[in-house]
Amino acid sequence: MLIGTNLAKVADWSTQLPFIDAFKSSSKAIGRSEQAKKEWGSSQSDFDLKLDWYSKRTTEVMQIWDDVFGGDRERVKGVMGGIAANSWASERMLSYEWTDDPKSHSDYGIDALAIAPYFGYYLGEPNNVSQIEGWTRDSDGGLNKLFDEITKGGVLNNSPSGGALQQSYGWMAEQVDLAKKEGLQLLAYEGGSHVAGINGTENNQATTNLFIAANRDPRMGDIYKEYLRKWNELGGGLFMHFNDIGEPSKWGSWGLLENVAQNSSPRYDAVMDAINFGGCCDRIVFGLSFRSIKKMLVLN
Repeated sequence: MLIGTNLAKVADWSTQLPFIDAFKSSSKAIGRSEQAKKEWGSSQSDFDLKLDWYSKRTTEVMQIWDDVFGGDRERVKGVMGGIAANSWASERMLSYEWTDDPKSHSDYGIDALAIAPYFGYYLGEPNNVSQIEGWTRDSDGGLNKLFDEITKGGVLNNSPSGGALQQSYGWMAEQVDLAKKEGLQLLAYEGGSHVAGINGTENNQATTNLFIAANRDPRMGDIYKEYLRKWNELGGGLFMHFNDIGEPSKWGSWGLLENVAQNSSPRYDAVMDAINFGGCCDRIVFGLSFRSIKKMLVLN
C-alpha cells in the first residue's frame, strides 16, 4: 500500500482485543491471559493482565511504525484502543503498569486514545427483550417508546439516567478528560447506533423488526446530528463510523446505506451534512466492509 507523502497514517494494533472474549482474536492473541501470566505471574486479575498485555503489545507495534517511518514519524499517529464504558481500563492501559520504568507516550509511539462510543447497546440485552417486545404491539410498532428511551430514558424499567444518548455522552466526557490529562487526542475507532439484538435477542423477530425500522426512521437522522455535534463539543477528534454500506439483519443495521445503489438515508444524510457543513470532529470516515467492497467491484 502506498501512502501519499502529504497524508498521515492513524495506526492501532487491534480494537476490542483485551476485553471481549467472544471475539476469536481476543482468545487467540491474549490466550485468556496465559501469555501475560507467564511474563508477570498471576497476582493480578485476568482482566488486568489482559489490559496490560494489550498495552505492552500496542507500544511494541507503534514503535515499529515509528522506526519504519524514521524522520517522518510525525506522520504516524499511534493509537491505544480504550474501552468507552470503562475509563479506568483506558487509564490503566495508558499507565503502562507492565513495567517498573515506563516511558512517555511519545517514546512508545502513542499519540491518541480511541474508543467506540456507540449508543443504545443496552436496548438489545436479554433483560430488556420482553419489555421491548411489548412495545412492538403498539400501533406504531414501538417506535415512539424506543426513541423516547434513546433520547430521554425512563421508558425501560432499568434504563440509564437520561437514556441511551446521555449514557454515551457520559462515556465521551470521561474519556475526553482522560485523554486531555494524558496529553493525547481522543478518537472514535467505531461509533454510531448500536440499536441491535445481542446475546440471543437477535433471534427475536419482533424486536429485530423494530430495531431495523428505528435505524431507517428520520428521527434517527436527527439523533445522529445531535450525537456527532456532542462528540465535537466535548472535544472528540477523528470519528470512524461503523460502517458505510451493509444490509440490515438480525445482527444489526450497521450500514449508513443498505446497498451500493442507495444514495440517501436519514443517518447517511446526517453524517454527510456533518462532513460537508461542519458540526462534528476534525474528520469523519467510514468503516468499509468487505461485503460492500465486493458488491462495488461486481457493480463496476
